[in-house]
Amino acid sequence: MYGFIHCVLGDLVVRGFGESTWQRIVKNSGIELGGGTFLMHKVYSDDDTWRLLNAISEQLELSREAVLESMGEHFVRYCIENGFGSLLRVLGGSLKDLLCNLDSLHEHLASTYPGIRSPSFCCTEGPDDTLFLHYYSERSGLYPIVKGLVRMIAKEFFSVSVAVEVVSEEPQLTSCSQGQVVTFSIRHLSCNGHPGDEKRLSSGTICPTTSNDPNDLPLSVDTLNDIFPFHVMLDRNLKVVQMGRSLQRLLKGNITSGELKFQDIFEIIRPKVESLFSAIVRHLNTIYVVRTVQGIISNKEQHYTVQASEGASASGSVDLEESTLKLKGEMVFVPESDMLLFLCSPRVKDLSEFLRKGLYFSDTPLHDSSRDVLMVNHLRRRERDLLDKIEDVGNQLRKLQGKLSEDKRRTEELLHSILPSNVVQSLVSNSPVEAEAHPVVSILFSDIVNFTGICERVEPMDIVRMLNKLYTSFDVLSKLNELYKVETIGDAYMVAGGIPEKVEDHADRVVAMAMGMMDVSKTVTSPDGDKPLSIRVGVHSGSCMAGVVGTTMPRYCLFGNTVSLASRMESCSQPGKINISDATKMCLHRGSYTFEENMSSSLPIRSYFVQASCRTPKSPVSPKSPLAAGMGLFLTPQPSPCVTPETTPLHSPYLSRRNSELFDITAAIEDLSVKVTSPEDRTRQEMVDRKCTFYSKMADQLRRKLMRVELGSPRKKLSQLKRGRSSSLHAKDKRFSRSLSNLGKLWEGQE
Repeated sequence: MYGFIHCVLGDLVVRGFGESTWQRIVKNSGIELGGGTFLMHKVYSDDDTWRLLNAISEQLELSREAVLESMGEHFVRYCIENGFGSLLRVLGGSLKDLLCNLDSLHEHLASTYPGIRSPSFCCTEGPDDTLFLHYYSERSGLYPIVKGLVRMIAKEFFSVSVAVEVVSEEPQLTSCSQGQVVTFSIRHLSCNGHPGDEKRLSSGTICPTTSNDPNDLPLSVDTLNDIFPFHVMLDRNLKVVQMGRSLQRLLKGNITSGELKFQDIFEIIRPKVESLFSAIVRHLNTIYVVRTVQGIISNKEQHYTVQASEGASASGSVDLEESTLKLKGEMVFVPESDMLLFLCSPRVKDLSEFLRKGLYFSDTPLHDSSRDVLMVNHLRRRERDLLDKIEDVGNQLRKLQGKLSEDKRRTEELLHSILPSNVVQSLVSNSPVEAEAHPVVSILFSDIVNFTGICERVEPMDIVRMLNKLYTSFDVLSKLNELYKVETIGDAYMVAGGIPEKVEDHADRVVAMAMGMMDVSKTVTSPDGDKPLSIRVGVHSGSCMAGVVGTTMPRYCLFGNTVSLASRMESCSQPGKINISDATKMCLHRGSYTFEENMSSSLPIRSYFVQASCRTPKSPVSPKSPLAAGMGLFLTPQPSPCVTPETTPLHSPYLSRRNSELFDITAAIEDLSVKVTSPEDRTRQEMVDRKCTFYSKMADQLRRKLMRVELGSPRKKLSQLKRGRSSSLHAKDKRFSRSLSNLGKLWEGQE
């Protein structure tokens, strides 16, 4: 079928259910359009049409018959909207005349849609103002379209409501032609739904002629042959009694019998009726298309075959179309002689075929419009070819646009996977990306224990597989905890919480991910000994700067002392443990944790090994969990610039020396409060309480001093530090440190 039918179906679905539903239907039907659409002038297989109808029926949960009826109704609307309304309206002054002239319209459209296999319609009158529509089609199962088609034609062009019902259905047309013939009854309905006589469906009876005497016709046989060079007179046995002169010339030399019958020379193509006198009489006032029997038309007199073969096939075989001639016309019953008169004219596609058949304009009468149609078609052929090319180019552009949109979507997804959303939007809009200062974030570093030794003992590809499996699970954890993955540097994995969007529980999220990373690492085995991997994790909280660095392979990087201290937290951690700074501990607001102080001397600030005191919910990661499965893009990690205190001399106000000591004091008081809630040795309780009171006063003095210094101008603060005005504060800090150490020894029984 031509794509016009598919375009009607698409327009029907899009208007009723939306473009997305139509795209799903096309996808479910299995028809590959490559991002384009159906083309009106392209031929598609019948299998594609049936698959599309079945997909529509399944998607919309409608029967196929209901879909076909709706398509018939929408077909009329679609034709009217696309400029075919006036063409349909002039086919007849009544519903019967319009339906009878549909075949003529299909024959006219054959020049625009070559090879069209259109159905045939024949309409007859019945009793009580009932019409019987005989529908013929080579394709079985499409007859429900006719019901919707007739109802909409009657409504749109004649403003009547009709009921269309199936009277009979036959699966086979003739002994040599397969297809389907269906007879419909068409009844006019009044407003209340019952038959009415207000408007007739047929045009009525035509007034008889003034005379029925053949002698009153002053016309000879030769004159008739000149007026109608293509005509045939047939008796009741379909014997050829008379033939036009042009038709005689074409058949000259190929007629061996003196008594020719119609079926010896022609075969009826349209309508689908038997070659019988009675059958033809029942289908008068219908366009007839006949074709000569193969081989009966001689090609010996074609003097212009070579010059006119511009559109002919290059193959040497002579197909059916080239060896036969089609004639189109009407059958007229002549009651005076009880014969049939077939008035016709040649049916050809273009001038080249006209010459190949051995025909000339002199063979056609002046009153015949065939020559005008041929000339117009010849002049407009290039225009039609150009329109077809434009339609094809438009479809190719739609395909390219679809591919471009898909590539754009993938590009944006890739950008969102390596850069924050706000940065991606700035880059897409070609706007500069400004660096941002974040007051407090939590940064996590992790690495694999003895990674260098593992690399020395196994193949590089095994290392890549191991890292891909581990980091893919880490990526899933970062998405679950809504953290931002900064980068991977060899075996080091870096994520940050509270960036690029600020969140209050950034430290809790990072610690929760660290615990999940510990569980995940146990599910990934080392390639050198099938033992679970062991990782170290370090977390620190503080301020930092963030921005996009470079133009080639831009990266969203973090800078500041917080990054350096987080890396130190990881390097000073222990296998299988999570080392967090005192600043991170102060930022934990939810969850229940147990802390063990890290006594490493390499750390400039106090740190703790953290564990969840009660993990009631089971860990979401298990050996069978999707997090532990081998996923990801399997890409080798790209190195990124290292971050060191020397290259990033930015210091967070939260991690200055006094802030760090303030955190130490507060943490010590909290730890002491926990320890003395139920001491065994009550004799030391009073001493510990006095120590806690003293340290609380020290913390308050230090906090007030810091507030006075930080609220002042930077120049005043620097001058105070240079002149040593904070020496008394340093002395108190030293006494605090000694007292804290003595308190620890006292509690452990070493003093």
